[in-house]
Amino acid sequence: GVGLAAIEGLIAERGANGPFKSLEDLCRRVDLQKANKRVLEAMIRAGALDELGPNRATLMARLPDALAAAQQQSRASEAGQNDMFGLAASAKHVDAAVPKVELPEWDEAERLRGENETLGLYLTGHPINRYVMELKDVVSDTLGDLMSESPPPEQNGERAYTPPRKVTVAGLLLGIRKKAGRVILTFDDNTGRMEAVVFEDAFVKYRNVALKDGIYVVEGNVSFDSFNNTWRLNKITDLYGLDALRERRVNRLDIVWDAKTAPADFVPRLKDLLKPHVGGRAAVRVLYHGPQGSVPMPLGDAWRVQPSEALLRRLEAWAGADKVSLNYAQRPMSRPAEAVHA
Repeated sequence: GVGLAAIEGLIAERGANGPFKSLEDLCRRVDLQKANKRVLEAMIRAGALDELGPNRATLMARLPDALAAAQQQSRASEAGQNDMFGLAASAKHVDAAVPKVELPEWDEAERLRGENETLGLYLTGHPINRYVMELKDVVSDTLGDLMSESPPPEQNGERAYTPPRKVTVAGLLLGIRKKAGRVILTFDDNTGRMEAVVFEDAFVKYRNVALKDGIYVVEGNVSFDSFNNTWRLNKITDLYGLDALRERRVNRLDIVWDAKTAPADFVPRLKDLLKPHVGGRAAVRVLYHGPQGSVPMPLGDAWRVQPSEALLRRLEAWAGADKVSLNYAQRPMSRPAEAVHA
């Protein structure tokens, strides 16, 4: 979203007159015909203007006023309305004339989405990072570990046959494409990137499940693709999102009740948060920490819940992310592959 002319103009102005001091200073000094609102919004989302304000949400909120003030100054200057005192005052006090709103930073998902939209990559994190601890008890291998495995040895110019190995992996679905009767899914888990191949007729059951930019658990067989010279998931036996994973595998939801920091209405508030989600298979346990000691307090079967993303985010926003955790069944273990010469 940023053209070459805008980039060259920004660099030339910075080189000639020094670093930009603020968003307002940048808007005043650059050619707004080239670096227009759309360009500056893209730069904010990409993180290119991070040094010019407290955070990206605030920069985006201040941008309209900064542009309006810069345009007003430009019009006044072109009309010859500035005397030597007015010109100096205008140049020095454009920043002061713009209301200095300050907003909380975007949440991680919004920040990363902006980076990916403008840069084609995640710069300051990865959407899967927040789930790494949760998924460690689910996956058998990371994509990085699988992709870094040595290929099967060659014999007479051909790769040795390696039996497919069953794995369970998780990753962000970067893209879906069709080729020669197959559907190719590209996953990334911030350690590596791998393609999964499935026949079109077999993909039908995942068509409404597998959506770009979602995080999924994939069960299947990994093997070396000699034609493309890389490791691939060549047979998907199951694919499901995080909510489906939790409904299948989470045994218990734990919530810490710290008497020192918890609000006085902890119990009724917890009840209100859980109530819309009851009816699932996951038990709920409150871990009470008080001045006399700690005690686990399992809630009854009537309070078993569906541990959905919506419930977890609400609980974390209320109690704190460090006070909410999920207990999974034991993760499946991968089996080492043995190369067999054909």
